[in-house]
Amino acid sequence: MEHYQEKQEYILPVRILAGEQVEGEGELLRFRSDIASFCCEHPCRIRPGGWVLLDFGREYQGGVKLVAQDMMGKKNARVRIRFGESAMECCSELGQKGSTNDHSVRDETLLLPWAGCLEYGMTGYRFIRVDNAHVR
Repeated sequence: MEHYQEKQEYILPVRILAGEQVEGEGELLRFRSDIASFCCEHPCRIRPGGWVLLDFGREYQGGVKLVAQDMMGKKNARVRIRFGESAMECCSELGQKGSTNDHSVRDETLLLPWAGCLEYGMTGYRFIRVDNAHVR
């Protein structure tokens, strides 16, 4: 009888490719606790309407884990997550340049807890774009 064992591994992006209205994005390249804390000295902040594009250096199959703390004055925030095998795909809107959610949902807006974790996605990607989709 064969035994199946699934292994889950968390990796960090290797570089920040681009971003707008974001500060502290370099902190996304360093390991931090995956437990929400209120004492993070150097958080990454993405302002409403802002975004950051992460490059993981090679293609992976999996998802993303976001850890949030004290967001939006103790309110949940909306984030838009986009996976892409290229930076262009990751930044395109659905229906543009062949980007779809047909074989996996690679573009989704989700509710991020104000003090907690969100894990999302199961797709092939090299790049992940995270937008603060909070409505001003």
